Amino acid sequence: MFRALSNRDYRLFWIGAFLSNIGTWMQAVAQGWLVLLITNSPFWLGLDAFMATAPGFIFTLVGGVFADLIDRRRLLLITQVVAGVAALGLATLVVTGVVNRWMVLGFSFVTGCCMALASPSFLAMTYDLVGREDLPNAIAMNSTQFQLARVVGPALAGVAFRLFGLAGCFYANGLSFIAVVAALWVVRPQYRLV
Repeated sequence: MFRALSNRDYRLFWIGAFLSNIGTWMQAVAQGWLVLLITNSPFWLGLDAFMATAPGFIFTLVGGVFADLIDRRRLLLITQVVAGVAALGLATLVVTGVVNRWMVLGFSFVTGCCMALASPSFLAMTYDLVGREDLPNAIAMNSTQFQLARVVGPALAGVAFRLFGLAGCFYANGLSFIAVVAALWVVRPQYRLV
């Protein structure tokens, strides 16, 4: 059932992605709340969600090409660092009280671009780490970690919001990217899909 996790590099990658996804879901909850506080408008809440997902229409295709042409690990490192810095930047704007709706939309777009570019490389990196034999199990494990983070992240967001305020969720997300960046830094892919 957990066969792919017996591979050290995949296990590190999986744990890093899981922790980062928890942070991402924490920010999703906090960001929705922030947009409603700033605007008191369901329109702006929907627009923020659009800004986060719209880059997927174009950049996922570009990300797929990049995943085949350049070093996937390096692309993932860059996109995860940028997304982490964006989360920390948004947290700082919230703490200083200068955040506005346009800033939130801008950060949503930047993060959406990072995720769209990274997604194909993330999927291909799974093969690079486990190879053909363990790939079906690794895909199932990726789905498991994403769904588990989807449950744990919002629950932790409520706790973090209560203990550290709204900015605490953004800081937690920014810091959660350290886990996936550290994992990507130490793993050494053994296989190559292309």
